[in-house]
Amino acid sequence: MNGLAVLFPTLDRHTDPIRRRHDPSAAQGLGAHVTVLFPFHPPDMDGVAEVFETTQPFDVQFVRFGRFPEILYLAPEPDAPFVALTRAVWAAFPDCPPYEDAFGTIVPHLTLGHGADLAQPELPLPLTARAETVSHMTLTADGWIEARRYPLGPTPKEQP
Repeated sequence: MNGLAVLFPTLDRHTDPIRRRHDPSAAQGLGAHVTVLFPFHPPDMDGVAEVFETTQPFDVQFVRFGRFPEILYLAPEPDAPFVALTRAVWAAFPDCPPYEDAFGTIVPHLTLGHGADLAQPELPLPLTARAETVSHMTLTADGWIEARRYPLGPTPKEQP
């Protein structure tokens, strides 16, 4: 399994206690993140880095909890840059729709845990972070590993 995600390691100290107990991806080593595209299985990796060159790094705050029927999450603000990243990757790789096209709307979120009755934890909201890279994550027998990291914004060109 492969996916693209913006990792927020500075938030792990706040989110790990609940995520490690209630989110299987955390138990497999995937830290606090907002998914950009999952699953991600392009026929080749050419062009992936270029997708992210038009998005500048940005600051984000997680100010409120949200809930899907079985998932408790933190909602990022602003969420528009995450939606734009997902749409850009999907446009570049149309055979990789978000969540295999199972949902009609892109809802950026940082999953805290699974369970309809999962209570909101005490967190020092807002949590603030900076999105500077998108990570290509791969699930191996040993857990999630970062296969590659793509910077947001233009990549410096080599000097002749």
